[in-house]
Amino acid sequence: MVEMALALTIFMMIVIAIFEFALATFAWHRAAEGARQGLRSAIVSSPATGSALALGCPGGIPVIVTCTTAACQPTLNAIQRIAPFVQGDQVTVTYACSDAGNPDRPAALAIPEVILEITGLTYTFAIPGVIGLGTTMQLPDVKVSRTGEDLFTSN
Repeated sequence: MVEMALALTIFMMIVIAIFEFALATFAWHRAAEGARQGLRSAIVSSPATGSALALGCPGGIPVIVTCTTAACQPTLNAIQRIAPFVQGDQVTVTYACSDAGNPDRPAALAIPEVILEITGLTYTFAIPGVIGLGTTMQLPDVKVSRTGEDLFTSN
């Protein structure tokens, strides 16, 4: 009986640890999928995508937006539909111009590139929190990007 109690205790601790790390991995995956959905929203609702010249392309300085502004609210909403624990100050959207594509392309047809980054994600373990330990784990940063299409064709 004593051996069973010791073995069962260790076994249950291992099972709970596996369960907790699976939940942490799931939270990180939700943030990554939310970032992909937010990136799609940032491409469509960006004030910078209406004109590549708004970025000062080619060779212009990228426009960096933290999602605490009203312009970034549709992007943050798209992220929070999947990962509601992500806050606006953790999300940064960078609008830039890509130098990919046809080198004969005029500057007015610059290719937009959007980069969305989520930083500072933490996961609080449930079981240690119940017994008063309150242990947290830093999750990896999420960074996704998408480059627009080069629609220029030379004659």
